[in-house]
Amino acid sequence: MDKRGDLLETIIGTMAGLIVIILLIVGFVKLDPFGCMPETQKKNQATSEVNKLEVFLSGLNVNENKIFPLESPKDWWLLSYGSQDSEIPPEYPSSTMICICEKSDYVTNCGGIHFCKKIAKPFLIKGGTVNVYLKIEIKNLNITNQDKSYELII
Repeated sequence: MDKRGDLLETIIGTMAGLIVIILLIVGFVKLDPFGCMPETQKKNQATSEVNKLEVFLSGLNVNENKIFPLESPKDWWLLSYGSQDSEIPPEYPSSTMICICEKSDYVTNCGGIHFCKKIAKPFLIKGGTVNVYLKIEIKNLNITNQDKSYELII
């Protein structure tokens, strides 16, 4: 009887230890403290790209035209919103902004993980009143600072 009790105690202890190890591994992967996981790298790229684009736009003089190299994260979306757009992400009410989104369900809907920055004026496709909606690939964006908007020449 003593051997059976010792065996049962050993099995329960081993199972508990395995559960703790599995929980630690899952927690470590979810937290990704070193930024090694592809998802974390894409989040960092999106944040960096939005910040760089916001600085680029704010540095353009009126009627100045320059090229902005949009590079990452690949297959995410660059969207712009006017202050009156109903699809604007709820955490940014009544703002004119640019966003990089993991997914885009509709032409103006930023889905999933997204990073946004307020900008001084609307960012539109040249010659119209259409907000920017662009899948990110390695490309150069030709942008002009007009009096009332930034314009993307496609």
